Amino acid sequence: MPTTPFRPAFPRFTPRDANAPSRGVTPFELMFDLAAVMAIGAAAGHLADAIAAGAVQTGPTGFACSFFMIWWAWMNRTWFASAHDDGSTAFRILTMVMMFGALMLAAGIGSVFAEEPIRLATTGTS
Repeated sequence: MPTTPFRPAFPRFTPRDANAPSRGVTPFELMFDLAAVMAIGAAAGHLADAIAAGAVQTGPTGFACSFFMIWWAWMNRTWFASAHDDGSTAFRILTMVMMFGALMLAAGIGSVFAEEPIRLATTGTS
């Protein structure tokens, strides 16, 4: 008798209908955009502090790295939502987890500018 491999019970996200009319922005998308704006604002504030302190080389580099991390998270969330937004509970929970990650990144941006290991930015340590 053939055995079936173990398959964990992950939620299945159905793809969006490509022929569906365009839809409006959901509150979750706006909330995630706000989290990204807060993270970019934190990075810009640290950039201003670094330039005021005379770190004209490390400040822009830290901002570029921070902005890339924030943009990458935002871009992946946007791509995911445009492909699989089915409004299910699992989708909403996953969106909340992504927002929490973006806010943790915003809280840890200071470690990038303090020239600490960049992995500390993803843990919210600054």
